[in-house]
Amino acid sequence: TSLGASAFDTPSPAQAELAAPLAATVLDTLSPADMLGVQSIASSYFVSGGSTVKAAGANFVHFGLEWDDLAPTDIEPAAYDWTAYDAEMDLAASLGYEIMITLGHNPLWAASFRRGPVDCVPLSRFTDYVSAVVTRYSASPYNVKYWALYNEPDVVGFTRTWTDCSGDTWAYGFGDDDVEYNGLNGPEHYVAHLQAAYNTIKGIDSNAVVMNGGVAYDNFASEGGYFNEDFLDQIFTAGAGNYMDAMNFHFYPQHAPRWETLTGLPGIMGKTQAIRDIMTTHGLEKPFVCTELGESSGYGGTDPRSEDTQAVAVVKQFTRAIAAGNLIGIWYNMNDYPGDLAFGEHGLLDYPSFSAKLSLDAFETLATIWPGFEFMRVMDSTELGATDLEGYLFWDTSGGEALYILWSADGSGQTITLPPGVTSVVDKFNDPVTYGATLGIDEQPVLITSSLFSLYLPLIMR
Repeated sequence: TSLGASAFDTPSPAQAELAAPLAATVLDTLSPADMLGVQSIASSYFVSGGSTVKAAGANFVHFGLEWDDLAPTDIEPAAYDWTAYDAEMDLAASLGYEIMITLGHNPLWAASFRRGPVDCVPLSRFTDYVSAVVTRYSASPYNVKYWALYNEPDVVGFTRTWTDCSGDTWAYGFGDDDVEYNGLNGPEHYVAHLQAAYNTIKGIDSNAVVMNGGVAYDNFASEGGYFNEDFLDQIFTAGAGNYMDAMNFHFYPQHAPRWETLTGLPGIMGKTQAIRDIMTTHGLEKPFVCTELGESSGYGGTDPRSEDTQAVAVVKQFTRAIAAGNLIGIWYNMNDYPGDLAFGEHGLLDYPSFSAKLSLDAFETLATIWPGFEFMRVMDSTELGATDLEGYLFWDTSGGEALYILWSADGSGQTITLPPGVTSVVDKFNDPVTYGATLGIDEQPVLITSSLFSLYLPLIMR
């Protein structure tokens, strides 16, 4: 299926003049405690729960600021109604959040698909929207520095029962690589939009961090899903690396076996490495940001999921994310919400009470313990005394303390001999764990602090 003619006429990224990306120095200042963030999908939700999550230690909040919300009809930026977005942005700024915004979600008067090319009006209408949002929210008191373009842009299109603004029934997505429109396929169109947004944002704030929209990079269309398996390779071939300061992706544990098999690394570490390998083939090296990671506390068919297993996932996913080199991790979602069987129980807060779930307590444990520590390395089997334990070493460079985060990789019970100088052992809720010369380890994470630390000697022995 091909798209009809439109007013959209953008040169190929290969033909366009390449912008010189500025160093994203703001990313260099982030520590483990800084990386913790949450996604909020509705202004009313954030107003109800944003202060609770901030009090638990969240640094980032991620919002989608959608073009079709600001312009449901064909209007210019001067006529935008900012009321709903100002409510959450004002609160986030007053609470001291670092705010991250994903732009996109086309209105259907401008494009055939919300996550596809702007093909019914000139691309300048899109950059007018980007300019209006960035001008408003990069300024005080919001001071937004982090911008991404289109959520999960690797999505493929589908056939609809109604015609769109171009007179077609095919919803043409950025992930569609087998359909060409105006000489470009979907991934090439995405790079053209990314380039336009990058240059617009940097023209307003040269120190902004501009990222690709978080790619799903899972649940592939070739396997009956919704996403283009070759999207990353295709956008990097088309020059996307010139218009992104960081690599942005999503991770959910139900897809972990694919990446563990491919790389031999657990969970989000495997997916990060798989993407890094693709980037390496294109000569790219970028910081990593994960704008969706999470786990359900309820839905999962016969899986034994609960608030407790979700709390375990909070510690494991954020710890592995840091170990893999991710500088920011955004938990999806801040709160549970109705009507979504797959993701409605991923929240750190209950709905509609917006009271804390056990997962928020685990989130707060990391936010409480991590300040002052830097990640050092994944512990090897020599240090751990076994291959069936996972261990992650953090170091307080100012005070010389060590922090070990440990759990059993296969869920079996293990006994370790503690290193010298242990000052505390706590569980995922920051509650004290009784210990002696040895300590039992199972699938529940423990956090061990020691005042004696050597970088080069085995730290924990059976």
